[in-house]
Amino acid sequence: MLGSVNSNSNLAVATLKSGGLGNGWKPGEPLPTRLKIFNWGVNESSEGKFLVDEGTVKALSANQRMIGRERIPIGFEHNIDPGSAEYERTTEPRPIAGQATPEVVPGDGIYLSSAAWTPDGQKAAPNYEDISPTTIFEKETGRVVALLSASLTRTGAVYDLTFLSASAAPAIAKLSPQQNQSPMSEQISNQTITVKIGD
Repeated sequence: MLGSVNSNSNLAVATLKSGGLGNGWKPGEPLPTRLKIFNWGVNESSEGKFLVDEGTVKALSANQRMIGRERIPIGFEHNIDPGSAEYERTTEPRPIAGQATPEVVPGDGIYLSSAAWTPDGQKAAPNYEDISPTTIFEKETGRVVALLSASLTRTGAVYDLTFLSASAAPAIAKLSPQQNQSPMSEQISNQTITVKIGD
């Protein structure tokens, strides 16, 4: 499931599975507009450890802009991630479940906020228990620095995460302009990103 950005880069790509729809959302309720995909600190998963900290706060927003992903698509079983079995099986136009804005909340974690669900997403969501981010992270530290996409999936790999609707969640702290500056931004914009997904 791990990929790399470039052999000369200190960045890599991982597709993870976070706690998702099975943690609070119930069929018949409106789909949540806010999904927590990483806790603050070290997030253990079957793919390794991933870190969300002050470095993530400084990098995420600027890096999302640099890679043209201020809003990310939410697919089904990674059908939107080149290299995945579902991507290879399907063709364009690939259905998506929705789109959301990645946001980091200092001291809390990373959320997909302002989620807008497609009719396909609303119809199919009860069939999926988890949400899985495709993440750019620093190889050495495991620090999450950007998100490429997310997908509704049937199984999960990141432990102890919650799934929150907008009405139940606290307001998101806005990032200051100083926090949006990141030395990672230029590195990400100049890399060719390749993703290998699967066992």
